[in-house]
Amino acid sequence: MLLLALVASGLALDLGGRAERQALVADSRRLSAQALLQPDLDRSLLLAEQAVRLDDSVDTRSALLTSLLRSSRAVGRFRAGDNHVEELALSPDGRTLVAVDGLGLTYWWDTLTGHRLAGPLGEPALPPCRPAFSPDGHLLAVSGLSGPLGP
Repeated sequence: MLLLALVASGLALDLGGRAERQALVADSRRLSAQALLQPDLDRSLLLAEQAVRLDDSVDTRSALLTSLLRSSRAVGRFRAGDNHVEELALSPDGRTLVAVDGLGLTYWWDTLTGHRLAGPLGEPALPPCRPAFSPDGHLLAVSGLSGPLGP
């Protein structure tokens, strides 16, 4: 009788775990669908991001990507010469994007217009070169580089 009770409780725990997982997947799919129907970009992205947090799957990531691609103001392209970008930093006000490429050269862009403000700046340095803005956004430090870098 004890053995039968142990098997039954183990089975009940397993079924409970499966039901919980299925409910989580259903919730994430519901949020993904709502994200795709939401006309407001901010809400759409929040819903899609929450769906990915609940269930990181191809379907939920697809909803997140679709939400991003629906709005031209959510997607931008910034090119840093011929080298691939190693590190990025966004100013605290979100107005300036700084990238350091594989050679340690630094590039600056205005995020609102997409125009490059400066770059390449600095001298080639050994990676990793990590940019970081000061809390007020007036200073930028890039590890591995020396000398002035501002636009």
